[in-house]
Amino acid sequence: DLDINTLSAGGRGDITLGIHGVIRQTSGVTSGDNLTVLTNGAVTALTAINSLNLQTNSAGNVHLTQKENLVGNKLTLDFVKVLDGKFELVSLDSDGAVDIADVKLGTAREANDIIITAQKDILVRRVQAGIPKSKDTVINTPGDIFLTSKQGSISESYTDQEVDIIADEASFVAKTGITDLEVSLNRLAKAKSDSGDISIFESDSGTGKGLNIGLVETGKNIGSTVEIQTDNLLYVGSDSTVRGDTIRLTSKQASVQVDTPTSGSGLDYTAGIAFNAADVLRLYQFFNAPELIEYRTGSSFLFGTGAANWSTCLPSDLEADSIIIETTTTISINGTLTASKLIELISDTNVLISGDILAKDGQSIDEVKVTAKGTKEVTYGVDVNNAGKDAFSAESQASGYIDINTQGIDAGDFELRAKNEIVVLLEEDFVLSGFVGGLENFDPSGFVKLQTKGALIVEGGIVAAQETLDIKARDVRTDDASTFIAKDILARARQGIRANTLAETIDARSDIIGDIIINEADEITLKNVVANNGAVKISAGDTMKVRKVQ
Repeated sequence: DLDINTLSAGGRGDITLGIHGVIRQTSGVTSGDNLTVLTNGAVTALTAINSLNLQTNSAGNVHLTQKENLVGNKLTLDFVKVLDGKFELVSLDSDGAVDIADVKLGTAREANDIIITAQKDILVRRVQAGIPKSKDTVINTPGDIFLTSKQGSISESYTDQEVDIIADEASFVAKTGITDLEVSLNRLAKAKSDSGDISIFESDSGTGKGLNIGLVETGKNIGSTVEIQTDNLLYVGSDSTVRGDTIRLTSKQASVQVDTPTSGSGLDYTAGIAFNAADVLRLYQFFNAPELIEYRTGSSFLFGTGAANWSTCLPSDLEADSIIIETTTTISINGTLTASKLIELISDTNVLISGDILAKDGQSIDEVKVTAKGTKEVTYGVDVNNAGKDAFSAESQASGYIDINTQGIDAGDFELRAKNEIVVLLEEDFVLSGFVGGLENFDPSGFVKLQTKGALIVEGGIVAAQETLDIKARDVRTDDASTFIAKDILARARQGIRANTLAETIDARSDIIGDIIINEADEITLKNVVANNGAVKISAGDTMKVRKVQ
């Protein structure tokens, strides 16, 4: 055994201790640049060092008290391996941060925990309270990890894709934020910060259990964000609390489940709520928010408190600065969507809008994005005997259709993308900037129809159809940066048409008054172009074939 009172190597000298027994220090200080310890027993030490290398080769706890940092304001745990016992570090330096480069426990026991407390920041590279199965997963992690930064933050040291923290349960307490931690846990018992953001990304521990949430809390009304992402099930139970201005909960491979709160506060937020589940999104209620409403599922929505009360339907009316809905099934909006920044609707099948799309405070929405991927067929029942009962057959049909039938849409930028068909029917002027067409880049959709009782004004926009582009409006106008693309363009207006095109054929008519002015980029066939009270001016980049121009 070794009993230490005062042991000093000066500010730059290193200390190496190789002891067959126990190391004990209850007074004085062990000071130097680097401390290296190899022992067969427990370790208790009072230190003033800049870096630590420590390994125990038999059972025993390790307890270190860092009284001060000699150079700089950071203690680096270069390598720590405790064979069978607890590791505890308390840094008393008022400006002292702790950088956890590599700390691990060699034996998985319930009593074997890692406890690190710092006055300032804690930086994490690798800390492990279990026996590894592979580089980033574990098969046995009964030990827990407790990290506390009394006046600073807890964060990842360096940006990478590797797991930083491996344990059964973990508890993080900080003053100014807990960010970018990549963990492998069964339960996040606590992540509590007085201010700042909280972001934790969990890789499953090989058990398939996912992550159970205890308390996750930061300050409110400060623009804070709480983000928790898991590989498998993300479970917010009845005794859980998640608190912050905006909350984001994501499961990359499974479901997100939020139970009705009893002893916990559930989800407590002021600005935004976002859910993203690769499988089912199961919530005891639908959550609204003033700034962000985001719901994404790779399977289905389930709202309610039990199988008998579950509903798959979204509320008919939604209002927030940004609204994002993504699902595998058809999105059908027959109520009112009200937003100021973004409306984004994504379906693996179809998007059908017969309700109203409104801008908050009477202003224009910054961006409207609608996508119908058409990756799944739509199955529906057919009443084969027309009796409303007894005999139904299930039939399927292709999807990938956008159908918008509403009063009007005021947005600074549009992105309407569908595999097979896009139909937009409006009552008011339609000012279109952005893209209308297929799913990728500037690919076309199969068929596009734009019809409005007002003007169709395209500014910095592209409309692309593989077959037919059908346009009908009071008058049609495109600026120099806009183009209509299709095999066949059919355009009808009451008061004139001015367009840039890339087509094979054009059929255009101005019924009451107004010129028809068309700038075609390539070869074109004019099938039927008629201006009842106006001029016809058409130019082409290649051969022009004329059947009827009047």
